[in-house]
Amino acid sequence: MTRDIYQSDYYKKGSRNVLLPVRWMAPESIADGVNTYDTDIWSYGIVLWEIVTLAAQPYHGMSNEEVINFVLSKGVLTRPEECPNLLWELMERCWEWLPKQRPTCCEIIEMLEVNNLVS
Repeated sequence: MTRDIYQSDYYKKGSRNVLLPVRWMAPESIADGVNTYDTDIWSYGIVLWEIVTLAAQPYHGMSNEEVINFVLSKGVLTRPEECPNLLWELMERCWEWLPKQRPTCCEIIEMLEVNNLVS
């Protein structure tokens, strides 16, 4: 049953029907199949967005193909209502177009610790 519910969250690529979680993938992952530390940071930003929205589907209302086109045209998720400025700024940094401009895990932890969001 779980498979049917979440099947639409994944995009089938090629004739081998490889399922890709495009709603969580960085642009360079979508375009080139590249998966790095920097692409994980992009995905972390999506997970933060999901937490703030209480598990809303990223890019709700868009098909997987629309998500791909949107992300590749430098589109990002909109700011959730009631999202604290700090978390929104962190999400935006995680979604920087150039991978090396995204924060590192250490920078994220430091930002959260300085603002007393983790201990």
